[in-house]
Amino acid sequence: MKKILATILALTMVLSLGIVAFADDTTITSSDGETWTGGSGTGNNEATGNVNVEAIALEAGDPVYSVKVTIPDLTYTYKFGKAGTWDPTDGTGLKYDAITGNGWDNGSGGVQASAPEKVITVSNYSNRAIKASAAYASNSVTEATGISVNVETSSGEQEAEIESAVNAADPLTSGTAESENFNVKVTGAPTSPFTSQAIGTVTITITKAD
Repeated sequence: MKKILATILALTMVLSLGIVAFADDTTITSSDGETWTGGSGTGNNEATGNVNVEAIALEAGDPVYSVKVTIPDLTYTYKFGKAGTWDPTDGTGLKYDAITGNGWDNGSGGVQASAPEKVITVSNYSNRAIKASAAYASNSVTEATGISVNVETSSGEQEAEIESAVNAADPLTSGTAESENFNVKVTGAPTSPFTSQAIGTVTITITKAD
């Protein structure tokens, strides 16, 4: 994922500070290494020196980017059906387990033709618009060749422009994010059972809008 860094203008100001020593010929060393020697000022119990004071200033309209990407657990389970069998271990007598069909685990003990959709959310807290794109690349898993994965917005696009945050004068601490959802859709079926492994990679890319 391409990272966008905030651009700031750093200013360094030098101020002259007076320090009272209350002793003749006393040397004072500050935390930044500056030293003052008593007796060098206008009186025998004064010492003076210079210290650096640093400040950061943002010019009006400077772009500041802050983007949050929320990714759910992208783990899916496909169940191959089984033929009906008698279960002699049932305590009330023989129990017949009916045939179950093939399908993706629906999270409630059953199966369905496609896996439950999961959502990746890109939230833009920036004071500038951004573009977010999603892409899927499959790995070389022989048993997973029959599985299809699509990552797209509700309108079927792989890329979306997300407007700047509302009232984002200071995007890093205030403002309401503008968001876009990318739906992860898994369909098809594996050719045969296999142990848990990564069948592909989803990549979310964030760039500045034109």
